[in-house]
Amino acid sequence: MTIKVHVTGSSGFIGRNIMNSLDRHILSGSSRKKNHINKFSHYVVDWSSSNSSNYKFDDNIDVMINCCGLAHTPNKKILEKQNFIINSDSALNALRCAHFNGAKKFIQISSIAVYDSDQEKTYIDENSITKPSTFYGQSKLEAEKRLQVESLKLGIELVIIRPALVVGSPLRGNLKSLTRYLSYGLPFFYFNKNNIRSLITINSLISLINLVILDKKKKSSILIASNSNTISTYEIAKNISLGLKRNNMFIKLPNFLYVLLKKSNFNSLIHKIYGDLKISSKRISNDYNWDPEDDIKLTLQRSAETFIKNYE
Repeated sequence: MTIKVHVTGSSGFIGRNIMNSLDRHILSGSSRKKNHINKFSHYVVDWSSSNSSNYKFDDNIDVMINCCGLAHTPNKKILEKQNFIINSDSALNALRCAHFNGAKKFIQISSIAVYDSDQEKTYIDENSITKPSTFYGQSKLEAEKRLQVESLKLGIELVIIRPALVVGSPLRGNLKSLTRYLSYGLPFFYFNKNNIRSLITINSLISLINLVILDKKKKSSILIASNSNTISTYEIAKNISLGLKRNNMFIKLPNFLYVLLKKSNFNSLIHKIYGDLKISSKRISNDYNWDPEDDIKLTLQRSAETFIKNYE
């Protein structure tokens, strides 16, 4: 079945991978700057502008996937304002534009950051309460709420996907920082090898998005997405090191230091690195028969290989 799909943020990490992987559909994309995916129609659109809600594409579309968003900015003074403009206002403008161009389904790529993960052991499923602890998470949750209200008014199906940290090439965010650190051959320090982290590979996320595109149930929903197999922080670093072909030392620190750091101002940072974050995707597995088999460890290794090729 061929479906006309428009991808906002098509020059970003997730958007670009969607454009390269879902060419079974008729794709078009948009971003703030012209990109170089020449085989698809591309539009330069500033989704933060209210005028973008009436932007007319050359042809009507069936589905819009909103990947437009801001996750990292170096200037903390404008962090809150930028997050809400780009992650919340832009999403609302994109939804209105989707309706204006005939779309019946709108897929919002949100984030697991809408939950409170600032605990030593965190388990997230469809019954978990949203309680974001960052500007980014707050802006993503605000976008979801506004989209839910507006989609009801417009009569458009809204599917919100909240993915775990996405792994793929090019690595980004904290994974990119860790990869750069390990690429210098520096040692990695850890407290134990058994903490639990849920991740999702970019291929697994795209396979889910395709199932949502093809789904005919016409039912708005919120989907929490991660690969079923989990990984520890130690294993993340180890597989990145393997991909980099570096002989990094892995040094185990004493547990009393972990206890001291948890009581210090570094508590939040220590949790983000060494705490547990387990995510259940059972609802998606049941509703969409989605069982991603993509190997997280192999994806980390290959992504690290690509990183070192680009930087050497």
